[in-house]
Amino acid sequence: MQQHIKDEIIKLIDVLRPNHGEKMIFSGSCYSGYSSGGFYWYVDGERKGYGFKKRPDEVNQIMAILQENLNNEHFLITAHKSGDIDFQIKYIPEEDDWVNMPMQRISELTEEQLKETGVPKEVWEDRKRLFSLPEHETYTEILVRTLLNQFVQGDTKLTMSYDLQNIVMTKYTEDGSVNPITVSDSLRNKIIDTCNRIRESDIYKKTPWSKLSIEVNTDMTFNIDFGYDD
Repeated sequence: MQQHIKDEIIKLIDVLRPNHGEKMIFSGSCYSGYSSGGFYWYVDGERKGYGFKKRPDEVNQIMAILQENLNNEHFLITAHKSGDIDFQIKYIPEEDDWVNMPMQRISELTEEQLKETGVPKEVWEDRKRLFSLPEHETYTEILVRTLLNQFVQGDTKLTMSYDLQNIVMTKYTEDGSVNPITVSDSLRNKIIDTCNRIRESDIYKKTPWSKLSIEVNTDMTFNIDFGYDD
């Protein structure tokens, strides 16, 4: 998180500090399709919160700043009465996120922790497998099997290209029809973020590509090609 964003949050925390005990906590997660954020504080070691009462505007402003500037990340901000503030930001892909698990990835859990978190064992096993792969393979699988597979049905296959700015998606059917695919802004952002994760992985970092093209067949096999600037 850039310092000027932290400075903006610190100014708002300074307004809240006199009326919120010895320690304030801001925690939550930010994703392109949804976000969550909680605020509570401690007085003499006892946790306090607003419950159904209206929160101060400064709390909502802090949450709005975080939602605007974070993506695929969890946050935990601890503000002490002394003036010390600890910012913790952790990248957690949406596929490795689970409700009520702040700052934790599914793939990082031990088997003993499954009961207390409510994560099904088969989900945990899949995420352990997925995120143990080389990074470019992890995000390629997320791209194909999580984000694009919904458009591959029956006799339909899909092509997608990404040129670091825009994505173009087209579906083809056995009867010869060709149709462009329009996606929501949320899904578009997820696809672009995943493509960028592939590009930033170790295998491509030294010679980054400028265009990704992928064809996904009806049996979910796929071909992927990369273009490079001259």
